[in-house]
Amino acid sequence: MAGGQDFQVQVHIVEARDLKGRESGGVSDPVCTVTVHGKKEHTAVHKRTMNCVFDHLMFFQYTEMDEAEFLAGTVNIAVYDANAIRRNVLIGAFTFGLEDTYRQEGHEFYRRWVALTDTTGAFEGVQGYLKVSVVVLGPNDRQVPHTEEDDSDEAEGVDLQKLVLTPPSIKTEEYYLVIGAYRAEDLPKLDQLGSCDPFVSCEFAGNPVCKTKVMKKTLTPTWNQELRIPVIVPTMSDRIVVKLWDWDQQTENDLISCIKFRWSEVLEKPTGPTWYPMYGTDSTDSDGIHRKMNEGIVEGTAYRGRVLLSLKAERAEAPVLQVKDIGGVSNPPIDSYTLRLDVYHGSEVSKMSDRTYVVARMGPNVFKGKAEKNQRGLVSWHYAFDEAKMSFPQNAPSSIPDLMLQFYDKERLGKDERFGYVRLSTSEITGWDNEPRWINMNVDPLHPVGKEDVPGSLLFRANFGPSSTAPPRKPLQVPQTGSYELRAH
Repeated sequence: MAGGQDFQVQVHIVEARDLKGRESGGVSDPVCTVTVHGKKEHTAVHKRTMNCVFDHLMFFQYTEMDEAEFLAGTVNIAVYDANAIRRNVLIGAFTFGLEDTYRQEGHEFYRRWVALTDTTGAFEGVQGYLKVSVVVLGPNDRQVPHTEEDDSDEAEGVDLQKLVLTPPSIKTEEYYLVIGAYRAEDLPKLDQLGSCDPFVSCEFAGNPVCKTKVMKKTLTPTWNQELRIPVIVPTMSDRIVVKLWDWDQQTENDLISCIKFRWSEVLEKPTGPTWYPMYGTDSTDSDGIHRKMNEGIVEGTAYRGRVLLSLKAERAEAPVLQVKDIGGVSNPPIDSYTLRLDVYHGSEVSKMSDRTYVVARMGPNVFKGKAEKNQRGLVSWHYAFDEAKMSFPQNAPSSIPDLMLQFYDKERLGKDERFGYVRLSTSEITGWDNEPRWINMNVDPLHPVGKEDVPGSLLFRANFGPSSTAPPRKPLQVPQTGSYELRAH
């Protein structure tokens, strides 16, 4: 057309998540098609999945086209369940207006999640999510460059709900995510004076951070406050991260620990006041590996206290972010529990240790074993820890702290050094008939062994359960072991 202009449309189909299945077994063979002004392209087919990475970039060129005519068009994106013989079955679709896209900053929607809907009307609601970029360039337009940081929408703390676009045809419902923050115990001493200034925060569903008041100079804070966070359903946000902080006036706040929940689970079943153990580093440092441990990105090797929380979803009209004072609650019912622990042998124990002993930790309770000589990687303890009785919430396994077993090197001078650990959940040690077993110790990220060395393995037996059900303890019986030799040719 004489007097027209040149335009380019770029569509990057990045990935799909939570696609609704159209085949038996609840899965599909997803393929994505893009249609712009009659031109159509498609991605490769991915077999039998609900989540997949397409990473497919498409270009649509238009020359000598009237601007108004071009901008009146759309980018139609559809995800199908591919079939070799029958017609492909639509899973869901989403449409971008070219004019709307061109009016955006940089003439683009960059790495945005879109909610897919079945435009045939056969299925209601969101049928999955697709991450896409759409760029519309006209004469003399330059594409905006992006850095790796721009691409990192999956980073810790970035809420996907901030990025998702939902078509107007989707019926939405409004809720509050209500988090009751009551109190905490056994918090680490993080201030110079051996105290802490704790508060609780949560960021969810695209909202600003919601947080409780700060309780000054205490290791046993009581907040008795509700964090009320608006949620519009359907939402792509599912992971709820509740964080406990130590407030600092002059420097950045220090993260104590995180507890993670799922919105889908809270929506289905509320949780009354429950104690949640927290883990992280055993150091007062808050950067690097220490922060990753406190965030739960790297497994924590230390108990960092516990916090009493409740979570529920509450229907609402025009909800707004708010914090409310609430009444206190009594402790959940507790019971007496008994831990019995025997340690027998260590094998392939790190050569960095001349004399090795085992430390057991369960919440604030610490039990130290005796040190024995490391003889070319073999250590024999034949040791029964004293029976320990502890009080924990009744019939609430998730409220009982993990059992941590740690290897320590006994130093003649100076401080003993930890060089291996393992964390065992309550389900792994509950029962009075548990037999001795070997377990490989993990490398401690704060105290790694040599490059070609390993912490070793431990032969132990742990028995745990309500004290009222505990039978008489059997005498220590050392399992028989033998020497073996491996030859490789």
